[in-house]
Amino acid sequence: MKKIAKSITTVCLLFLVLLSTKTIAQEQHKIHKVVMQLNSADTATWSGVIGNIRNFHKEWPGKVQIEVVVHGPVATHNMPCAV
Repeated sequence: MKKIAKSITTVCLLFLVLLSTKTIAQEQHKIHKVVMQLNSADTATWSGVIGNIRNFHKEWPGKVQIEVVVHGPVATHNMPCAV
């Protein structure tokens, strides 16, 4: 009986190790999706949004997809899109 309990425990531990390894591998390939809004015609606000985008790229290089929703007074201005 002790051998069966020990075998079940070993199988459960092995299963948990394999499951955690798969979860870690999935986290490494996860793409973070971020939506930001910009509704101010103030260029300082634009700079802040661009700075935040740079920070996201610095924190998650190649693992982040960012979309900026532009509406309000800023939608009538020409906004530079250099990141």
